[in-house]
Amino acid sequence: MSHLAGADMSRGIDRHEELCALDALYNLTAQGILFCWHVIGIHAAEKHTEDRAHNAHEPNAGRDRPRRGSRNR
Repeated sequence: MSHLAGADMSRGIDRHEELCALDALYNLTAQGILFCWHVIGIHAAEKHTEDRAHNAHEPNAGRDRPRRGSRNR
């Protein structure tokens, strides 16, 4: 009977190692996704800053809506 307990224990350890490996893979994948979003966010912020600096010479630079009384509707 003890040899069956040993086999069950061996399978339990293998399963535990498998779950640990899957958990590590999941964590790395999640970290990779978050890192990509972080880089995309930094790039978007830099692009927005560059666009605002580039358009600074225009009279309506930085305005999100038309001036009051504008006929552009």
